[in-house]
Amino acid sequence: MMTSFLVGVIIIIILIVILIKKRNNKSHNNDTYPDFEKENRAEKIVNNYGAALTKGTNGIARPISLLKNSKKEIVKAFKYYVKSLKKHDMLTDKVYWTLAETYSFLEHFVEDDLAEKINYVHNNRLKGDSIDPTDHKIYQEFKSNVFLKGAEKMNEFSELVK
Repeated sequence: MMTSFLVGVIIIIILIVILIKKRNNKSHNNDTYPDFEKENRAEKIVNNYGAALTKGTNGIARPISLLKNSKKEIVKAFKYYVKSLKKHDMLTDKVYWTLAETYSFLEHFVEDDLAEKINYVHNNRLKGDSIDPTDHKIYQEFKSNVFLKGAEKMNEFSELVK
């Protein structure tokens, strides 16, 4: 179910990219060139992030090595991307909620060894296997952090649109 959602996110992002490029190509002149370059870079970063979301799904944590850009760069790209969508009057409710949800998953990316441990514990819990108390504590802290940070990311995203 999560994979089909992520595929849908990627398809929507690709369609938005195509629409922005078409609009930019129609009105492209020397004055808009710097914005066009920034939009292309932001699109690429957002698309790379979307692609990373579809990989490494053997649990609830994702290895940070799947990201082609830093979390800080991804946040900046989302900010610029949303501004660009608004500027081109392309930020529909469906696009907004898809991007907001995608943005909120950023905290699922953690150091690779931690992601492996969290996913190991998660999968063992699903199977009903016993779990080391220390590992269980790390797992619970991750889940709490992701839930809180995910909610913060949703709020942060809504601020981008204002």
